[in-house]
Amino acid sequence: MALWSKFFGARQKHTNDAPELIQKNIADGKALMLDVRSQEEWNKGYLKNAVLIAITQLRSLPPETVELEELDKSKIIYCH
Repeated sequence: MALWSKFFGARQKHTNDAPELIQKNIADGKALMLDVRSQEEWNKGYLKNAVLIAITQLRSLPPETVELEELDKSKIIYCH
């Protein structure tokens, strides 16, 4: 996704982190969970402290959008 590269840089990669490590990183404030599902899917249930920005919305947002700017890029960002 071009937007991802523009906003988060070329250092993007898939995680090999175990679910337990992901939970720990989030609990310790080292990471955040970005939920890219639709609002309808979110309404059926979501992970505690996740941030919702639907993939359809992400694809249409310019990189300087407020929602994206509010994500702490110093943290690990896990996508769900």
